[in-house]
Amino acid sequence: MGQKHYRVDQILVMIAEYEDAPRGQKALTLRRLGVSRQSMGRWMFMRDAGDLASIGKRGGWRMTPRGESAELTRLRARIRELEGDLSKAEADRDLAVKGAEVLGKARELLQILADQQEQQDRSETS
Repeated sequence: MGQKHYRVDQILVMIAEYEDAPRGQKALTLRRLGVSRQSMGRWMFMRDAGDLASIGKRGGWRMTPRGESAELTRLRARIRELEGDLSKAEADRDLAVKGAEVLGKARELLQILADQQEQQDRSETS
């Protein structure tokens, strides 16, 4: 079986598909794309290093140094954490908005009841 050659734009699309695949579906995505895990990893390293243009040039790419790779991994984990925090904050905000709407309606109802009581008290004293 011969080695497949992809253009940079095709590789970027495949990387995006792989990264967008839900956890547990990554291997299935690779099989569907016909790409090995090693190739995908190499392409992602090259993309992160800004070196995708060197694909196809013998020895033209270099892996991200360990320090940078560790930093990228840490930053990606932090991004996932912050995205989770954002989702929670948005859910809390939506709940607060709904709570404010309920409180506003309750206030209106209490005002109506107070006005009715006031009118009733006036009619009884006259």
